[in-house]
Amino acid sequence: MIFEKNETILFTGDSVTDCNRNRSDLYDCGEGYVNLIRHYLVAKYPELQLKVQNLGISGARIIELADCIENNDLNDSPDWLCMMIGINDVWRHFDRNFTNETLIDSAFFFKAYDEIINKASKRVKGIIILSPFMIEANQNDAMRQMVDQYRAISEKLSQKHHLIYVDCQKAFDQFLKYQSSYILSPDRVHPNLAGHVLIADSWLDAVVN
Repeated sequence: MIFEKNETILFTGDSVTDCNRNRSDLYDCGEGYVNLIRHYLVAKYPELQLKVQNLGISGARIIELADCIENNDLNDSPDWLCMMIGINDVWRHFDRNFTNETLIDSAFFFKAYDEIINKASKRVKGIIILSPFMIEANQNDAMRQMVDQYRAISEKLSQKHHLIYVDCQKAFDQFLKYQSSYILSPDRVHPNLAGHVLIADSWLDAVVN
């Protein structure tokens, strides 16, 4: 177990992390994987009295994550920072006809993420990176290929900074060997509760088990 008594674990990222959290309640963890992880840690390690916070932001890309880390997310001095980001940076390349947002290429994504990690590592005990993912079995799909590119950047940065890395895509790919993506998601991006179970299980395997 890497966590010590009374430590705070902060999760941040996009809508997959946010997952309908109550933003007026710092300890409301939403309806997804963060809440599942919180309940697991409470039930299995009551003696540690760990605190879990969710500051995910629906729609966030790497630039919004950088702003939040700099201005808000670390103000309460969490011990551990868990980040999942990248799917919106990719998605905007495919729905740009419906948005005026500036596109984030892979080079900018790497640089911005690297800067986030450099700054955050001075303020927290440890950082855990969760990979972006797409619930799509066809690895030749154009959007899936770009997600894999940004996922590789996340893994490369984890290795560079010696961080714990959670490969969420691996869990979804294993599921998709047997069942269709629509079992887990209506849009291949936002998982239902079963999909969030896969994320939580991946995190627990990498971090706790």
